[in-house]
Amino acid sequence: MVFISGLLKNGEVDPSATVSQESLAGFASFCQMNQTIIEETIGNELRKDIGVRAAMQLNKLLKMAGLTLVSCGRKTNDGVQTREYRLEPRRLALMSRLASNYRVIEARSSNEQSHGRSWAA
Repeated sequence: MVFISGLLKNGEVDPSATVSQESLAGFASFCQMNQTIIEETIGNELRKDIGVRAAMQLNKLLKMAGLTLVSCGRKTNDGVQTREYRLEPRRLALMSRLASNYRVIEARSSNEQSHGRSWAA
């Protein structure tokens, strides 16, 4: 779902990516088409108004992973203002560090197990 949101670039989280209600139309559509499976997986109901509040739904899902969206400005196009959001930088940095540390620990554990040792012992 994060891939569909536009927050990823080349398979990785793009810290400079911004989203808006308009850019999240594909995300909202995907969620509506897969509502049952998503709700069963996350253990919560999706917003009934996801079509007009996709950013709020995405933010709710991101919070489950320790991330949040923050407002980063507005754009005006033909007199219509659109609010834009991006990932909150400090939380993204923290989650990136945690993921990086996990990969180091996982690699160490895998290496030690292949040599018959346990790092927990």
